[in-house]
Amino acid sequence: SIWRLRNPISKIFLKITFERLLFISTREERSFKNIKDVINQNHLKKVKILPDLSFYTLKNILGRFPNLSAKLSNKMRVGLTLMPWLEFGSSTLEKYIDSLVYLITHLIKEFDAEFFVIPQVTYPAEKFDPVFLEIINRLSPAYSKKVHLLNKEMKIEELLKIYSQLNILVATRMHSAIFSLSAGTPVLAIAYDVGAKWGILEVIGAKSVSYTHLT
Repeated sequence: SIWRLRNPISKIFLKITFERLLFISTREERSFKNIKDVINQNHLKKVKILPDLSFYTLKNILGRFPNLSAKLSNKMRVGLTLMPWLEFGSSTLEKYIDSLVYLITHLIKEFDAEFFVIPQVTYPAEKFDPVFLEIINRLSPAYSKKVHLLNKEMKIEELLKIYSQLNILVATRMHSAIFSLSAGTPVLAIAYDVGAKWGILEVIGAKSVSYTHLT
């Protein structure tokens, strides 16, 4: 994926690099357009849009579990994937936590929903525990009991099973959105940057793509 470049020097370096390559593969339309804006038009024939390889892996796994998407009950089950947001500043983090607390409160009050915080990313530097704990602290005791942390590393098969059993996923992790859509579960994506990679949700076949960027 290629972000839209604003720095003229970055554009020059990217142009020199890409025009020396024999083949360029982008995984969504937005990256293709960003490359098109930089390189000479006679080099466009070597730029192709090809699906992310994760689609192939997920398709093979899903094919082994034909009943994966069976819902567990009629009760609303909402998934959450969280980001630490530390590099975006305290005001963005505060806005993020406030928004999720409001959403959780509303869905529990109106639909008696159950929430499941899913560890899509377990890399130590990306730990979301402080965000999760702050959300729990701001909820009433009755509501905090309905927010469950799935606190373990999971294999791809386990993650897909969990995503398939949700009614909706609120995703602050782009790959969790891919997993969820692959398993047939709708997604509300909160973009943590303005990268072109969010266009992958359109490639995967989402009919209506809408995401919010908090920064």
